[in-house]
Amino acid sequence: MKNSSMHQTDNTIGSEFSSALHENCRIAPHFHRNFEIIAVLEGSCLCTVNSESYTLGKGEAAFICPLQVHEFALEGNSVVRRITFHEHIILTIFQSIKNQVPRSPVFNISPDLMSM
Repeated sequence: MKNSSMHQTDNTIGSEFSSALHENCRIAPHFHRNFEIIAVLEGSCLCTVNSESYTLGKGEAAFICPLQVHEFALEGNSVVRRITFHEHIILTIFQSIKNQVPRSPVFNISPDLMSM
């Protein structure tokens, strides 16, 4: 089967930081050099990172490292915020964890951040 992932160059050579809301959509498999956070604000999201699928609910998020192939799909009235960071913004954090990639990209968002 042909690999259908694409290099998302706008997230690699674009601005240092971007943020967007997504509703009831599917983002096809892709990769880029930026870090990315996908945070579920309403409903649920099926997020796949390097062929591992995670179902995220309201208040959960996924942290995606550079060059990891990822995609996500929303159903119904689900809403996510997608945030990308240029690699140099958090490179020191990545170096401080000795270039290790987390076992699971999923984490919980504090209620204070959810209300922003």
